[in-house]
Amino acid sequence: LSYTVEYYKDGVKVEADTQTETAKVWVNAADTLTVDASKINTTNKYNGYMIEYTDPSTIPDTIADGGVIRVYYTKDEIGGFDPENPDFDTGDQIPDKYQVVVRYVAGENGSLEGETFAVYDLRNEDVLLTEIILHFPNPKANSGYQFGKWIYPENVTVMEDVMTGFTAGNVYTFTAVFEGVYYPPANTPTLNKEDHTAYIIGYEDGTVRPGNNITRAEVATIFFRLLTDESRAEYWCQTNAYSDVNSTDWFNNAVSTLGNAGIITGYPDGTFRPNAPITRAEFSAIAARFSDVVYNGNSSFTDVAANHWAARYITLAEYLGWVTGYPDGSFHPDQAITRAEAITLINRVLERETRAEEMLADMVTWSDSLPTAWYYEAVQEATNSHTYSRTDEQVSGQSFNYEQWHALLENPDWAALEKSWSTANSN
Repeated sequence: LSYTVEYYKDGVKVEADTQTETAKVWVNAADTLTVDASKINTTNKYNGYMIEYTDPSTIPDTIADGGVIRVYYTKDEIGGFDPENPDFDTGDQIPDKYQVVVRYVAGENGSLEGETFAVYDLRNEDVLLTEIILHFPNPKANSGYQFGKWIYPENVTVMEDVMTGFTAGNVYTFTAVFEGVYYPPANTPTLNKEDHTAYIIGYEDGTVRPGNNITRAEVATIFFRLLTDESRAEYWCQTNAYSDVNSTDWFNNAVSTLGNAGIITGYPDGTFRPNAPITRAEFSAIAARFSDVVYNGNSSFTDVAANHWAARYITLAEYLGWVTGYPDGSFHPDQAITRAEAITLINRVLERETRAEEMLADMVTWSDSLPTAWYYEAVQEATNSHTYSRTDEQVSGQSFNYEQWHALLENPDWAALEKSWSTANSN
C-alpha cells in the first residue's frame, strides 16, 4: 500500500519533491496506512517561503491506500524587520500576497525622524485593499541643506498621503532628497559692472580660441581684474595656504585675494591646481559666490543631483539666468568649460550683452569667432573696451537691457595695473 505527499509553491506543484510512502500489510487487513508525519516538511522546506495550509487541513494519523497529502507553500520574503540590519527584508509568517511593505530612507545630507518601516496587511474580509495611508517620517536636513522632496517609487500614485497602484508582495521605498541652500556671506565682494573694459586678451595669431578650455588660474585672474577697486583693496592678499601657489606665480595675487574673499576654494589635499581646466560646476560656484541672493529652488538639469557638491551654486546660477544647459536637459557639471562658455557666463554676471548691429565697425575681431557663431557677440563684448548706453529692450531671461556701443576705448594694460594695485595695497 502507498500514499503520496505533494508540495506546491505558489500553487504550482513541485514534481521533483513528490514523496511516495509505502507499507506492507497483512492480507485482509484494513486498507489504511499509518502516516509518518516526521517525513512531511511543514516548516522551512523552501527558502523565502512559508507553509500556508495543507490538504487535509491537518496531517492525519492514517490514510487510505492511494491517498494524497498536499502541502502548500507561499512566498514570505517581506514584512520582517531587523533593527540590526534595517536594509534587509525577511519574512514575517504572513503570506506576501496579502501585504505591502513601505520603507522611508534619507538621501545624503539629511536624516529621518520617526518610523521608517511599515507593513500593511491588505486583507479586508473577502477582498484586498487597493489604497493605503502613508505616514511619512519627518525629514531633518544637515546644516547648509534643506528638505527638497520625496522621490516616490515607480508605478504607484500618491495623493494626499494615500498610495494606490501598488501590487501586493512588493516593497516600496520612498527617498527623502535634501538640497543645498546657498546663503551668501555677510560681505560679498563687488564686481565692476559699470566700466565695460576688455577682460579677455586674444592671441598674437589673431585668434581667441573659443573652443579651448580655460584654467583655474586664468579664471581667478579674470574675476580679480573685474573687482571694483574698493573690493580689491578690501580683500587684497598676497599669501595663501595652497601648496601649489607660490608668491612668485603670475596668478598669486588673484588667487590669494579671491581666496581671502571666499570666492575661490581649493581641494581637500591642500592644492589649488591652477593649471587644471576649470569645470562647469567650479566656474558656476565662483560666479554664484558674487551673488547676494538667497535661493532655495530646485535645478531643472537632469544631471545635477541634489547631493552634487555644487548643486546649490548651479541652481542659483540657473535661477539668475547665468547658466544654461544642453538640448537634452543636462548640464554636464564635471565637464571642462570652454572659453566661449566662460565668456558668456561672465558677461551675464556683469550684465553685459549686445547684438551685432549695436557694435562698432572698427572693433577688434577674431579669425576664429565669426558672426555666425553662437558666441560671436559675447566674445566681442569681452574683447573690446567701449562706452555704451542701455537700449529700451530687455535681454530675454535677464534683468538688464541690451547695450548700444558708442566709442571704443583703449584696452587696459593689466600687467601695469596689477603692479600699481600691488604697490598701492602693500603700503
